[in-house]
Amino acid sequence: MTSTASASRSGLTLPERRALLLLGDALAVLGAMAVALTIWIWTDNAWASPVAMLMQKGAPRLLWLIPLWFFLIANLHDPHVASSRGRTLYGLLLAAGILLVLYLGLYFYAPRGTLPRLVVLVFLVGVVVIELLWRLAYIGHFRVLGIIDDDPAKHGQAIEGVVVRGGTAQLRDLVAEEGVTALILAITGDLQSDLFEALLECQERGVEVIRMPTLYEELLGRVPIAYLNSEWILTSFVDSARVHDLYSRAKRLFDVLGALAGLVVVAALFPLLALLVRLDSRGPVLYGQERSGRGGKPFRMVKFRTMVADAEPDGEARWAEPGDPRVTRIGRIMRRTRLDEIPQFWNILRGEMSLVGPRAERPALETRLESEVPFYRARMLVRPGATGWAQVNYRYGWSVEDAATKLEYDLYYIRHRSLWLDLRILLRTLGTVVRFQGT
Repeated sequence: MTSTASASRSGLTLPERRALLLLGDALAVLGAMAVALTIWIWTDNAWASPVAMLMQKGAPRLLWLIPLWFFLIANLHDPHVASSRGRTLYGLLLAAGILLVLYLGLYFYAPRGTLPRLVVLVFLVGVVVIELLWRLAYIGHFRVLGIIDDDPAKHGQAIEGVVVRGGTAQLRDLVAEEGVTALILAITGDLQSDLFEALLECQERGVEVIRMPTLYEELLGRVPIAYLNSEWILTSFVDSARVHDLYSRAKRLFDVLGALAGLVVVAALFPLLALLVRLDSRGPVLYGQERSGRGGKPFRMVKFRTMVADAEPDGEARWAEPGDPRVTRIGRIMRRTRLDEIPQFWNILRGEMSLVGPRAERPALETRLESEVPFYRARMLVRPGATGWAQVNYRYGWSVEDAATKLEYDLYYIRHRSLWLDLRILLRTLGTVVRFQGT
């Protein structure tokens, strides 16, 4: 395989497509709100003075549905979800269901007559329908057109679901015929002169040529460690991993303030959670475990105990697995809501962890992973986090293969970390807690 011809005929770059997706979502939610309010006015026969009617009936309170909706569909902006019809539909229905439950709870506890009911149902149905139609149009427009391969025997065959359209000799013609605006260069080995000339000519015609590792990062939010070498780590990763002193200080201030606020939550929930842990199984309420911090420096991480006492009687470190019998009943609930991790605010306050960063791993497991996963130690350039880019994009992980995938997310975070990215991760973490999707 030499290259993949990809892109719609819009000529938009990947960041521009993301902006377009967000704009479409904004228009969808505003359109649904407009429809809901219009029907509300119509059913109350208040066309004479709609503004007064809306203000009197508390319509401004309904506007909180808009940011709540964006919060609940935050995960739908993940490239994997945004390109999948099934996962998009599931995410929209799940968000609508959660928002409905939250609103009904607020409705029944609010003073009588202060909040409407039917208008919210109209809004939820409208936003799901409009959003779904927009997402389906988006998925259908931005698609992969085909693969170029110099082996004639593969022409017309499907590789990974994409049809092979031709070889290097046909590249110029296919670009012109299909209206391609971008070429994804995914070669292994040296770039042949004929392919170089074809790519150069396409670029002169205004076609964007994108290297596969670059696209990999932009689409998946990961760094492709299988295609990297030590030179990349030294010349690209280490340089880009350096951050300004202002960001470091701002991040630390953010961590301290977040840890102090989190410890208030811990103090409020501790009596109830401690009682549940003790009633469910014998053993201590809190559990301390040695983890590796920045630069591999060990520290003792604190969390609520979610496993039976003496879960590792032989002393051998091992990953938790799906349906792990060592996890208690209350422990499963606490893991899904991530309540077991809130004592880590103490580690954050002490400077051993950050609110956002790679997951703190156990030293015994890290020794194994460093020997089997390329560049694994590079994740120790920053403090580990209570949550992180890998945690919100990938499951818990219970194998070397999972650790390699999560490392790709961690390296992406280290390269691109900023206060804005940290905020995005924290918002997605809250979404995970609300949806009970923790592990």
